[in-house]
Amino acid sequence: MKVGYNRVHGYYIETSKAAKGDVPEEYIRRQTLKNAERYITPALKTFEEDALRSQSKSLQLERQLFGDLLIKLAREAALLRRACYAIAQTDVLACLAERAYALGLIHRVLWTAGALSSNKAGTRWLKTAPLTPLLPMTYCFRLSKACSS
Repeated sequence: MKVGYNRVHGYYIETSKAAKGDVPEEYIRRQTLKNAERYITPALKTFEEDALRSQSKSLQLERQLFGDLLIKLAREAALLRRACYAIAQTDVLACLAERAYALGLIHRVLWTAGALSSNKAGTRWLKTAPLTPLLPMTYCFRLSKACSS
């Protein structure tokens, strides 16, 4: 005897055809196979109903929790978007800093002025990438006041 499950008949107790005579009276025949018989009992049917009910409740609870999570995320979407933007900016700056370090473009003086500007920057790039046309650019990073040209 063995207990099994399939989607069509649910839980069942399977015995061989040879052991058919040894099956207790309270077993209800569910299915006949080539070399076996499948039975159910009231207790097995109750167990199956409880298991299916538990699975249904579990799916319902999961759906509810997921819905609640989506609502909370929607409330905080702007904050999450700003955090993602800050992380993206940090990533770009870290990549630029790594490339500057790898190419030896490190200025080892602590900068405390209010603005940093340069005209015709980019000569290092002309040296490292001679095949691509590159025009020197003007840049200005400011903390409080406008840069003067």
